[in-house]
Amino acid sequence: MKLHSRGLGSAHFVKRYYQHDAVKIRGEERAINFPKPEVREMTNDLNAALPGLFDRFAHALACSAGECDHESPVSDEPTLQLARYVTSRFQLSGETESYEVQLAGLLRSGLLKRFEGSAAAFAVTCERMATSHDAFLSLLYQRKVASGTVVSDWVRTNNEDLDEFLKARKEAIADASGTRSRSCARPSRQT
Repeated sequence: MKLHSRGLGSAHFVKRYYQHDAVKIRGEERAINFPKPEVREMTNDLNAALPGLFDRFAHALACSAGECDHESPVSDEPTLQLARYVTSRFQLSGETESYEVQLAGLLRSGLLKRFEGSAAAFAVTCERMATSHDAFLSLLYQRKVASGTVVSDWVRTNNEDLDEFLKARKEAIADASGTRSRSCARPSRQT
């Protein structure tokens, strides 16, 4: 039996359908068994080490829509806007697309769950998002807005010639000349 990292490789599937089967491991046939999991509670007092971290983190994720129940100084802290996922906010005409607002909300929720689950996994996710954001900005500096997988394709390529890359993906790149802009200054990761 060959297990895959997706689909048929899930532990629940294997446990349910292959409980009494055997697999070859380094040439030796072994029965499939499932150890009984032992849950051990571990608690950390991060608030002692980093006072106010959770309040600031919750504020950064939850208060991006302008509504905030936090008191100062937490309410004065910046919030995560996820502007590149809600691009319709920046069009000259039309309403903000509700599906974009929902996507940004799902991303915020996912970030919170990732943080609660593993600080290391959260850090990896944030780094990936920052890398993708930097690629998005490099296109935006050229006054282009990418859709679909173009930004992730640009991140994966070693191509230094942005113009060549854009020409090959012309159908998925829109001109950003018709979007609202507060200034011509380069935006930062913080906005």
